[in-house]
Amino acid sequence: MSKTILIADGDSDVREQLKWCLRNAGYYVVMAQDRFEIMTALMSQRIDLLLLDTAMAGLEGKFVMQQVSPGGPFDKTPILMLAESSDEVPAEFAALVKPIEPRELLEIVSGVVGAPGRGQAQWAALGTDKDI
Repeated sequence: MSKTILIADGDSDVREQLKWCLRNAGYYVVMAQDRFEIMTALMSQRIDLLLLDTAMAGLEGKFVMQQVSPGGPFDKTPILMLAESSDEVPAEFAALVKPIEPRELLEIVSGVVGAPGRGQAQWAALGTDKDI
């Protein structure tokens, strides 16, 4: 069974690029642009990893971070923050700093949720040399 990754980013271009990279690597991808879509996805299906953009921080991101933090209702869902700078990321969360190098993204995702059934040699053939 394919691992499910939830991409939560307010920028539709970033969501699409991340989706393309992860889907081509063999992951099942769900996308959300606000906290309501994030919570709907978390409540309606098993999410193996949440990629959350820190730019959604305001009330949107803080609400979501409370839900996935220790003691929250979805505290078993791993979270990886997507940030413009490492200064934007709370200490308790791992992060990727934009622009995101696709190979690094795939290595971290596979380290958290496991490989989707393709090896790294096949990832190299995806044409993922352009940063996201």
